[in-house]
Amino acid sequence: MIDKVKPVADATDTLLWKYPDDGILSYARQSSAAAGLSHLYLFANNKTSLYTTLATTALQSDLDEEFYHKTDAHRSSLSNMTANTRNLIFTTHLNHKFSARHTNKTGVTLMHIVYDMQFDYALLFGASLKNYINSNGNTNLVSVYSNSQISLGERFTLTAGIDVQYLALSKKVAVEPRAGVRWLPSSKSSLTLAYGLHSRMGKPDIYFVHDEQGNQPNRNLGFTKSHHLMAAYSYRLSEDMNLKIEPHFQYLFDVPVTKNGAYSVLNRNYYYIIETLAGEGLGRNYGVDVTFEKYFIKGLYYTVTASLFDSKYRGGNRGWHNTRYNRRFMANGMIGREWMLGNNMLGVNLKVTLLGGQRYTPVDEDSTLVHPDLETQYDESRMYAGQFAPQLITVLSSRM
Repeated sequence: MIDKVKPVADATDTLLWKYPDDGILSYARQSSAAAGLSHLYLFANNKTSLYTTLATTALQSDLDEEFYHKTDAHRSSLSNMTANTRNLIFTTHLNHKFSARHTNKTGVTLMHIVYDMQFDYALLFGASLKNYINSNGNTNLVSVYSNSQISLGERFTLTAGIDVQYLALSKKVAVEPRAGVRWLPSSKSSLTLAYGLHSRMGKPDIYFVHDEQGNQPNRNLGFTKSHHLMAAYSYRLSEDMNLKIEPHFQYLFDVPVTKNGAYSVLNRNYYYIIETLAGEGLGRNYGVDVTFEKYFIKGLYYTVTASLFDSKYRGGNRGWHNTRYNRRFMANGMIGREWMLGNNMLGVNLKVTLLGGQRYTPVDEDSTLVHPDLETQYDESRMYAGQFAPQLITVLSSRM
């Protein structure tokens, strides 16, 4: 797959420019590819199976940006990026049924990551490009895990396991215990409680930012970790209707953030990063999801889902702020109907989505006006404090 973005703005029509960014023209090209093989082996005892996959992925990104000055039409390079990553992924897991009450899944995943990255950026208009990333090589991410499901009578099921990850680049280890229990109080209802510690490596480019001395301080970053706690209650109202309520809580720690600023990778929305980071950030998310479903029977189905949530993070400045995803609420409604018209079938579907408004950070006007390029500066003491109006999205489709 190949995507391209070419500059379409008229650099000579400067009267239409309202903001400094209007003078930035970008050329971007991104290509990706993936391939894989899988194999399943069933042992003669009919209790054991071995599933193995071998896959490879590749992603190449190229970007060039130029800045056109509004008054004298002078042109200056703004950024130049080349980022190539290739992953070779081997995974295998063994499923074994010890008894009618106990099954186990144990496996290993090996990911070999090959990278070649370069990023240059000019902090001010007219300044020379400065290199922030120039690295190539390879590293490995290894994951070993084992999970068991144990039936504790007719109404209780216990799930427990552990996952251990190792990132060779930073020589960091993450140990992740997980457990859950499911209870069936009646033939119509179920209650589930679960906990898990989850870890994730960052995007490859954050590790290779170098300082003035050529050191790579971000290379020692470990995994971003999070405690997940969730519950789920499900009740079958009738043969074709079901209600589910799912409260959840997530506490994140060891999040890469700027040492004394408000930046956190949890809010990353730029294609590049040039900051020195420390794994000292925090985050917390909590909320509840409610889903009502009518299954497809007699040509009709509908589903209503509503979510209320709150999402906050703490940066290196020790202040708690909204994340850029903290819309507060989201609701979806879908309904579909099918009719037979002779030998043909007509289907009509309607989907309505109501979202809380997108978050934004208020502008620091004083800092913007004194910036040499009048580049927009944001008030880091009020990160994502602003919110736009809610969004209503409606999609009507039909098929014959």
